[in-house]
Amino acid sequence: MSFFENTRKPVGLGGKIMVAMMNLGHSPVARWGLQFLNAAPDAKVLRLVSGGTDNHLLNVDVMSMGKTGAEVQELLDRANITANKNAIPFDTLPVRQTSGMRFGTPAVTTRGMRETEMHEIGAMIGRILREGEDALDMTREQTVALCERFPLYPQM
Repeated sequence: MSFFENTRKPVGLGGKIMVAMMNLGHSPVARWGLQFLNAAPDAKVLRLVSGGTDNHLLNVDVMSMGKTGAEVQELLDRANITANKNAIPFDTLPVRQTSGMRFGTPAVTTRGMRETEMHEIGAMIGRILREGEDALDMTREQTVALCERFPLYPQM
């Protein structure tokens, strides 16, 4: 389970959140996204497709890390982080693989997460991108702990 699922269980961190990486200052969410991007260990390696966005979504080219969107999506899913592989402009890979990933912030901001948590999520995603399977156990534990700190239904 992940942040993106309507569940009462404080599990997965759809962090993907990360989603975060947005266009300068169009909204508080965009500012959080920009902060996430600037804090992410791989910020200089990941290319924002289109250079930014005016909303809560962000498309990133992951081929610069030597991975397809399908590979990254599968790794993130196993770490309880929900994100989608996504074709990018002029993508040369088939639609079942893709060169990009799409991240969004609504699931984490709905839980009350802010800049500090965006940094944590960005670090988790960066670790998965760099270390792959070796980072799964630790990242999965971190996503569960983060969701427990920010339950979807705190009043229940």
